[in-house]
Amino acid sequence: MEAIEKKISFMAMGDGGLYITGKCRNARFIMNMVKDNSDYLDLCKTVLSEVAGVRLFDKPDYNKDGITRRAQMRLETSVSPLFSEIHSRLYKDGHKGLDGKHVANIDWECLSYLYMSDGSAATYLRPEIGMINPSYKVTLNMKRLYPCEQEFLRDCISNNLGVEFSVHKQNNYTYLSLPVKQIGMFMENISPFICESFKYKIINLERKNK
Repeated sequence: MEAIEKKISFMAMGDGGLYITGKCRNARFIMNMVKDNSDYLDLCKTVLSEVAGVRLFDKPDYNKDGITRRAQMRLETSVSPLFSEIHSRLYKDGHKGLDGKHVANIDWECLSYLYMSDGSAATYLRPEIGMINPSYKVTLNMKRLYPCEQEFLRDCISNNLGVEFSVHKQNNYTYLSLPVKQIGMFMENISPFICESFKYKIINLERKNK
C-alpha cells in the first residue's frame, strides 16, 4: 500500500488535487484534463482504484462565451482516509505544496507524473542564422511552489536520481531547469513511464559536427 500511496501523492502534486467537501470527513481525489490525455487518466484510474471507487467521465463545457474549447474529462473518486492523510501533508494554510514524505524518496516513475503534468521540452533550431545544432530546453514548471520547496525538490531529485536541475526565477515565480548535458540521461530514464499522449515531451538529442 505504501507504493500506491506514493503514486497517488505524486498524482496529487501534479494536475490532480485532494479535496474535503461538504460534510465529508475525508478527502477525495479530483482531476480535470483534456480528453487527448485520456491514457494518463486511465493510468491514474488504475492506481486510484486500489483504494477507492473511481468515476471517469466527459466534463461538460458550461461556458456560454461561444469559444470552442478542447474536450475535457474529469476523474473523481470516493472519499478515503488515505487521501486525507496525504492531504494533511500536501496542503498547508490553503497552499498546495509538496508531500515531503514521498518527495524525499522520489523515483523515475513518480517524477514522470510531475513531468507529464507540469514538464516541458522545447527544441530550437534556426539554420538561417547559422545554427547547425539545435538548442534544447527541459523544465519542470511547478510555479506554485515557494523557492524553498523548489530547492527541496531539486535536491531530492539530485540525491535519488542523479539529475541536477537548477532553480530559475521568472517574475514572481520559480521553476526547475535541466542543463543540456543531462537531458539525454533524463530522457532515457523517464521515457519508459511516459504515456503515449505525452511522448511529445520526450526529445532525442541530435548533434552535428561543424
